[in-house]
Amino acid sequence: MDILELVAELAAGGAGVLLIVHDLTLAAAYCDRVVTVLPHPASGAPVVIPSRLES
Repeated sequence: MDILELVAELAAGGAGVLLIVHDLTLAAAYCDRVVTVLPHPASGAPVVIPSRLES
């Protein structure tokens, strides 16, 4: 069992999990919600974009 499978098992058991990854493929495979932080086009300040992943 790799670490992501262990974390997914803990989350399925009700534990709160925060996972920070740069690979969106991993996020899609293991997460049900994703928050993307992108630079604002005009100012460069971070913009947070929450989304829900659907199968």
